[in-house]
Amino acid sequence: AVTMAGDSSPPSRPPSSRPATSTTTAAAVALHKEQQQQIARKTLPRPPSGARAPATEDDRPIGASTLNSTLAAEDSAAAAVNYDKILKLLTNRHTQLNYERHVHILERLHKKCSSGIPLRDAGALQGVLEVCVARVLDQGVREYVAPLGALVRLLALPFGVAASSEAVRDGGAAVALLSTVSRLASQPQHTALLRALCETVQQLSAACGPSSLGSSSSSS
Repeated sequence: AVTMAGDSSPPSRPPSSRPATSTTTAAAVALHKEQQQQIARKTLPRPPSGARAPATEDDRPIGASTLNSTLAAEDSAAAAVNYDKILKLLTNRHTQLNYERHVHILERLHKKCSSGIPLRDAGALQGVLEVCVARVLDQGVREYVAPLGALVRLLALPFGVAASSEAVRDGGAAVALLSTVSRLASQPQHTALLRALCETVQQLSAACGPSSLGSSSSSS
């Protein structure tokens, strides 16, 4: 720059293109911090393969009392029989001719009731056996013979009674159930069913003891 004569002011300098020192320092610090974080993420130790996460509350072993109550609930649920579903399977127009499936469900019913039929189920079971007896006697469906005979033999076992009121409430249903299976004696050609019925009657007679009529006859 040319200095004019008599001008005592210092020559002007061009503005600097270098950024402010404080701005440069803050950017450098932020960049360094980010680099350190990236390095830390890459070098963190990873858990070995197959290692399990810490056990949560659901993973802790259950106590013996909780396990026993759970198993008892499952056994109770397994013992319940859905007779409405069985009856629907036997009579629904889409499944009423599926005898193989009927036999399977009747065998499962026998297995669930193998220790005795609950008295509260006598009415529902009577409805199922009424359909089976009618198809054997009236339609000649021989597929029912074996499972029906097994169910008839269960009637020789004492009915399961959970409350004293069941004897009053469901006693008539038990009589109707025995009356339904007694129809099998009307056609002696079904020897397997007739044998099952006779064995059941004999066991029931032995369990009840001699009748008063029999006692009076023998005494006379």
